[in-house]
Amino acid sequence: MKLLFFLQPLKGVVDKMRERIGFAVLFSQGAIVVIFAASICIAAGACYILAQQSQTLTKMEQRIESLEVRAKKTQQMRAKAAEFSKRIHEAKENLIIEELSTKELLHKEKERLRILLTTQIVKESRALQARSQKLKENNMLLQQTALAEKGSIQEKIYGLDHPIEIDEEDLTRLLEEIEKPTAHKPQAFFKTLTLQRKKLAEHNEVFECDFTFLQRTLKDKTT
Repeated sequence: MKLLFFLQPLKGVVDKMRERIGFAVLFSQGAIVVIFAASICIAAGACYILAQQSQTLTKMEQRIESLEVRAKKTQQMRAKAAEFSKRIHEAKENLIIEELSTKELLHKEKERLRILLTTQIVKESRALQARSQKLKENNMLLQQTALAEKGSIQEKIYGLDHPIEIDEEDLTRLLEEIEKPTAHKPQAFFKTLTLQRKKLAEHNEVFECDFTFLQRTLKDKTT
């Protein structure tokens, strides 16, 4: 009994120590939970920041790519402008007019008629004689119909004095002569072009053609 009486205070101390240890364990567990939650928050925050930075980088890359595309287009436009300026300065104003005015039209039909008219029988054909005369008069006579000035650039519109007759070969040469860029030739393009198919003998497809075209050159500095 005396021993139990002596151990009674010691038991109280042990119980208090157990309470403190239990409280410490609970506190440690709570601290661990808090730390874990804080870690999750920090990780989530870091992921958000990384995502924002990734989006920012993506936008920057897209912006850089857009600027590169615009720079490339600008460079191409400047190159075209430089080429246009070079052509304008080197252009001979009357070159297209001179070349078109001397073009022979319907060469194949003329050759066939020339051969046919060498025979006495065919030579007396009034229809072939009339056709031969018409082909001799079938030339491109061009006249200026309008004039406009834009800064140092002069724009002239030319048209035919009368419609002409052409075949497919003539049409191909005509398109190239006016619109195909070549050295010393002014910039030019069709404003109007009309073709009407005509029915002729000798299986020759002929078109009645009328057109106007615009030509750009530098203004004459002496004016």
